Amino acid sequence: MSESQNSVNPQVGECWGYKTRPHETESFVVIRKVEEMSNLSTVWHVSFFDVAVKNPTVPEKPIKYITHIPILEARLFESLTEKLDRSAPAKEWEEGYNIWRQDRGGVFDVTLRECVEIMEDIVNQ
Repeated sequence: MSESQNSVNPQVGECWGYKTRPHETESFVVIRKVEEMSNLSTVWHVSFFDVAVKNPTVPEKPIKYITHIPILEARLFESLTEKLDRSAPAKEWEEGYNIWRQDRGGVFDVTLRECVEIMEDIVNQ
């Protein structure tokens, strides 16, 4: 484990900065849930705030919030930069999580920044 990963100790409900895309420097994630998956190790569930995902229906209004992303622990930890001294915004995320569980969805094995890029590509297909 790298030195920077040793200092990362996120907890459910916390807000964290991460290595963002250049135009999203104010973006942050909220840690929503942690669970052990028998075949994948530890999966962390996060929500993104203050992203700027291109909106195909209203181009002048980018999508600012991503409800639910499941990510492997190693990728999350390598992406986080610092714990933020702020309260988690009140936004629903459980619906996305429940759909993911019901559909036995996959887990991202990329950085948080790459998760946002993938979501933007999906939304704009």
